[in-house]
Amino acid sequence: MDLKFYSLIITIMILVKGESLLAQKNINYSYPKVGNPIPSYTLDNITHYTSTKTSLKDFRGKWLILDFWNSYCATCIESFPKINNLQQQFKDKVQFIMVGANDYKWNKNIRKIFERFRQKQNLQLVAAYDSVLFKRWNISSVPHIIIIDEKGIVRAITGGRDMNAEKIEAFLNGKNPTLYSKDRTVLFDPLQLLLSNGNGGDDTVFLFRSVLAIHKDERQWAPQKISDDVANFKKGRFQVTSVPLYWLYNYAYMGQNRWSLFRDSLYGKVSLTPVLEISDPTPFDFDFGKKAIKGLYNYSLSVPISKATPQFMMEMMQGELKSYFGYDASIEIRKMPCWKLIATENAKQNLKTKGGAILHSEFLPTGISLKNVPINEILMEISTYHQTEPPFIDETDITTNIDISIDALLTDLHDIKEALIRIGLDLVKTEKEMKVIVIRDAKNVARK
Repeated sequence: MDLKFYSLIITIMILVKGESLLAQKNINYSYPKVGNPIPSYTLDNITHYTSTKTSLKDFRGKWLILDFWNSYCATCIESFPKINNLQQQFKDKVQFIMVGANDYKWNKNIRKIFERFRQKQNLQLVAAYDSVLFKRWNISSVPHIIIIDEKGIVRAITGGRDMNAEKIEAFLNGKNPTLYSKDRTVLFDPLQLLLSNGNGGDDTVFLFRSVLAIHKDERQWAPQKISDDVANFKKGRFQVTSVPLYWLYNYAYMGQNRWSLFRDSLYGKVSLTPVLEISDPTPFDFDFGKKAIKGLYNYSLSVPISKATPQFMMEMMQGELKSYFGYDASIEIRKMPCWKLIATENAKQNLKTKGGAILHSEFLPTGISLKNVPINEILMEISTYHQTEPPFIDETDITTNIDISIDALLTDLHDIKEALIRIGLDLVKTEKEMKVIVIRDAKNVARK
C-alpha cells in the first residue's frame, strides 16, 4: 500500500488497469461497513481448502480475513510470506482467504502466479479465484483487506500495510487497534479542495490559497507530475495527501514526485531522494504504516488560473517550504548510488536477436521473456518491481536487439541477479554523477 506510494509505476498500472476493469456503476449491493454484519456472499473456485465453494455461514465462530489482490499488485505479492506467517500463527482462530481477481483479460494467469509463489515460498494459504465480490463491492484498488469477527461483523477494512500479529491478537482480545483505513467513509475526494466544501472546512473567497497539514486518515492522492491531475490543474489547483516531506521537495524543485525508466528523462540523471545535510533529519523520517503512520503530509495549493503553470506552482512551493521548514535547498551534481547492468563478451554475442516478430512477456512477476527488443527492456521489467531501489542503468554496450528469457521471481532482486549471471549478465551496485536536491540547515541556524 501506502508504501509507499507511492507513488510508483506499478501502482499507476494497478489503478489505471484495475479501476477501469473492476469499477462498476450502479452497483445494487451494499459495500461492507465497519461495525455492520458483512453482506451475504459466496466464494467459488477455492483451492487448498476442504471445499471449492464457501460462504459466510461456514466461518461462524471463527475470525475471517479476506485479502483481495490481483496479478499486477507487487505489494500484494510481496505480502504473501507475511500473510502466510500470520495464518500459521493464528490458524486455530483466524482463517485467511486470498481472493484473487479472476477476470480473463487482465488476470488470466493469476492461478499460475499464486501456485508458483506457493511452491517456492512454501505458502499454506487458502486461495479463491472469483471476481464476483470485486464487482459486487466495487473493489477497485488492492491490496484490500476486510477483517470479519466470529459473529460476522466487519471489524476493519484496510490496505494491510500495518496489519501485524499484535493487532490481530488485539482484535481477538476484544480491542479495536488502529489500522490504515480503506473504509470509503473516510476517503479523501481529490476533486474537492482540501479543507473546503465539506472536505475539512468552510468555503473561503481567496486569490491564492495553500494548506500544509499533518496526514491523518486520508487515502494517498499523489499524481506523478503537478500537471497530471488534469481536473484540478485546469482550475489552478495542485494537491496531494499522505506524502513524505521529500516528495514535496521533489514536486517543488523537479515538478514531479517520482520518475521511472518507463517514460521519464529524469531517470538515472536525477536522484529520486534528496541529500540531507541538516542537523536534525527527523522531519524527513516517515512510515507508511508498518509500525505507525508518521511523517506524512497533506498539501493543497490554489492559484489564479492565469498563473497556473507548473513552473509558477513550483516556485510557490519552494518559497512555502523555505518559510515553514526553514531549510536552504539547491540542485547540485553529486555521485549517487545506482545499479548498472553489465555483460560478458559471450553474452553480447549469445543474446543477439535471431530476428522475427517483437515479443514482450506478459506483465507477470514470475519471469521475463523478450524477443527482438532493446536491452533496456530488461531494466524496465526489473525496475517495475523495485522502484525504491537506486536507478537501473544499462552499461552492457549491447546496441543490437536481443532475445532473452529469465526464470526468476521479479520481486526478489537476489533471484534476479542469480538468473542474470547464468546468462552472462550482472547487476552491480555502484555510483554515478546525477543531479540531486541538497537540503541544508539555513546559514543562520547553528549546527549541533
